Amino acid sequence: MNRTLDLRATGGTTGRALYIGPAGELYIARRYEIYRSDDWGTTWQLNCFVPRSGWKPLIAKSRLGARLLRYYIAAFQVLADGSRIAVARDGLYRAGPEEIRMSRVFRVTRGSRPVNLAVDGRRVLFGEYGNLDACEVCLYVSEDRGKTFDVGYRF
Repeated sequence: MNRTLDLRATGGTTGRALYIGPAGELYIARRYEIYRSDDWGTTWQLNCFVPRSGWKPLIAKSRLGARLLRYYIAAFQVLADGSRIAVARDGLYRAGPEEIRMSRVFRVTRGSRPVNLAVDGRRVLFGEYGNLDACEVCLYVSEDRGKTFDVGYRF
């Protein structure tokens, strides 16, 4: 899949700003697609995407529908080996260094989705957000660059 956006024709960038890499590469999201620019935002190349299915992608084509359904990438990180981790509505997704299609590596089953990720070398961390049942909340840790997650701490 080779998709390039030339934003000179559209008059600017539209998308959710996600990440600035160490060499100045820029990442934005347009719904569940993540684009990368190596030329300060003049052109954008599809970098990876979260697979979509069902009726939600149809509703989320409009900006209002996407916002109401929370159908967007909430957080994004690029690991040192080039793997990418994204937080979507239903969980965490990962793509390896040469992969474009992301795979879900963690399903959100309690509370709301995580709102941020922390990366420390090979380790990826995130916490649960919201707990309507007033029971413990967890901090999850991956020691394998986001391939699997386990409970690291319970509050």
